[in-house]
Amino acid sequence: TYDLEHLRTTREYQALRAFAEQTLKVKNVDEVLGEIQGIACIDGDFSSDMEDILQRIGRMKSFPSIEAMNEFYRLCSAMCNNVRMHANRGHTPREIALLYQ
Repeated sequence: TYDLEHLRTTREYQALRAFAEQTLKVKNVDEVLGEIQGIACIDGDFSSDMEDILQRIGRMKSFPSIEAMNEFYRLCSAMCNNVRMHANRGHTPREIALLYQ
């Protein structure tokens, strides 16, 4: 599991939230980001198409451009790399990666 309250305070979450609201016009953005956290951050499954996930939960029709899609993936990845995870004893994937550099 992950620390949702911590995640919502991160720069990465706030950047993705703003992008989803302003550029992608996603409604109920916190609910949508919760879905993404469960799929991408916890399962680590970026192979599934995020656009399909957003369509399935009925929040968005399509990405407005390839650049918007790329930015969305970049922001999702940044958010997921800064999730405090119990499996990592409370560390983020980013913090764990820094230990091995």
